[in-house]
Amino acid sequence: MLKTLSYQQPSTGNRKNESDQDSQTGSSGSHAVRVIGTTSSPEKAALANSIGCDEVINYTEENVVERVRELTDGKGVPVVYDGVGQATLEASLDSLSPFGLLASFGSASGPVKNFDVGVLGTK
Repeated sequence: MLKTLSYQQPSTGNRKNESDQDSQTGSSGSHAVRVIGTTSSPEKAALANSIGCDEVINYTEENVVERVRELTDGKGVPVVYDGVGQATLEASLDSLSPFGLLASFGSASGPVKNFDVGVLGTK
């Protein structure tokens, strides 16, 4: 499952102000990141939601890059953790914000082969 993270405003140390902020932003204040997961089925999406994903994208029904850009106001995400491999590499790279980090740690769809690092200059 591809997971992306985007940062929320850090704690101010003043719980009253944080409570006010939480009510304005809709944030529960329970974690410092927003988790966007991708899955291939409604059942996996329900599981991802149940374990804490804030948003879940079913990549068989939606364009991952477009949806990530929509969810992040066009900015992309600062980090992508990709356990799928070759099949999702391009979407993972295209979902990143400038100077974002991609951690490719799996190969469920096959290993990433013959990666041309020159492509990073165009992203």
